[in-house]
Amino acid sequence: MKPITIYNHDIRHCLPKGWDGWDLYSGRAAGISLPSDIVQMRPEMRELWPGITRHYGNIGLSHSRNPVWDISFSVFERFPLSKASPFIFTDAVNQNSEEGAWLRRQDPARMNVVNYINSKNNFIILARKMGLRTPVTLTFENAETISLDSSDFPCFLKPSVSVSGFGITRCETREELEQALQEMPDNTPCQVQEVITANYFLNLQYEVTKGGAQRFAATEQILEGCVHSGSRYPVPDPPWELLDPLADWLAEKGIKGVFAFDLAVTGSRQNPEYFTLECNPRFNGSTYPVVIARKLGIRAWSCENFSTGHRRLHELDFSGIEYDSTTGEGIILVNWGTVLAGYLGILLAGTDEQQGRVRHELLKRL
Repeated sequence: MKPITIYNHDIRHCLPKGWDGWDLYSGRAAGISLPSDIVQMRPEMRELWPGITRHYGNIGLSHSRNPVWDISFSVFERFPLSKASPFIFTDAVNQNSEEGAWLRRQDPARMNVVNYINSKNNFIILARKMGLRTPVTLTFENAETISLDSSDFPCFLKPSVSVSGFGITRCETREELEQALQEMPDNTPCQVQEVITANYFLNLQYEVTKGGAQRFAATEQILEGCVHSGSRYPVPDPPWELLDPLADWLAEKGIKGVFAFDLAVTGSRQNPEYFTLECNPRFNGSTYPVVIARKLGIRAWSCENFSTGHRRLHELDFSGIEYDSTTGEGIILVNWGTVLAGYLGILLAGTDEQQGRVRHELLKRL
């Protein structure tokens, strides 16, 4: 019998405060859970639960029937025979927190490799050693030590540790770089990276099983500036062979669960060139729609963030556009807790034509 999984996918251990709605992401785990699993969520999301369970019931998506309105790790201790699933196996914001100490006690090797590869600076150095092509990147242990020539612009200033593109700034001039540096906290490790004129970006996910690192899913990213705002599936001919050796290396070092690599793609679809950017040693934004789509047998989809003027799920009318297995098209709420902040992560199922038709109707109702 498969053990009960406790999902604590609050992203507070991965992102500093300041991103509107960041504290409402834990609800994404509901759609990937099984009825016997436990999903931890913030108390303010409780009032949305009847709405999301009704929606998932309408579309035939199985999910946890055991919500816990408490995001503390003490819940793991209450169910010692269960499998703990934190969003990321470290505390990237505060290594000395109680949660970070708890994770280290459970699996120090896993936490060490997650901390190592979660650093964009470490990743770039390792990727070069393993022969992967990367953008020209200068790494710095402290933002105050950055000094660039005029030929280095435009560039991206990236904190070494971030999530979903948060904190990344494109700088066209030295003045813009200096302004971005003033807004960055003191003693922040960071990197300056050349601007790659990419035609599109890919996310290649792996999952560690008893057989090692296994290919899990490849999606194309949808971006708003530098911030990840959605994903698209399927991807023709993803370059798995480039990343397999690095995925195997991480598995040997102790990484577990789902992790992924981001790539920038230049050239044509017929003759692409790949630049490896970073590793996300955790669940990715695209992991949730991938798992939901597989549970429902959906072969083509996109998933994006949509703004809404509503702040409660019961205020929204999705009748007639919810996912229908007989037609293979319709919407599925993935990141639903963020309705309290004025936006929703929504999967659009079907062919491009079907997605376009559903999108048109969806936008009228939001």
